[in-house]
Amino acid sequence: MNRQPILIVEDEPNIAGPIETYLKHAGFATIRAADGRRAPDLIRDESPWLVMLDLLLPEIDGWSVARAC
Repeated sequence: MNRQPILIVEDEPNIAGPIETYLKHAGFATIRAADGRRAPDLIRDESPWLVMLDLLLPEIDGWSVARAC
């Protein structure tokens, strides 16, 4: 099992919640961010194995997050 978390960057709880539930059920650790402002810091600090990034985020969109990282 991979110990590095999967970062879920999604502003809609009804989308992020089920994704997180499925990933945890499959044995993955998860981290969630509800907007693009927190995502770059979490990527830098947590070194996630995978980032699931919504492109239509409030404040900073997913495209900007991807370019910044």
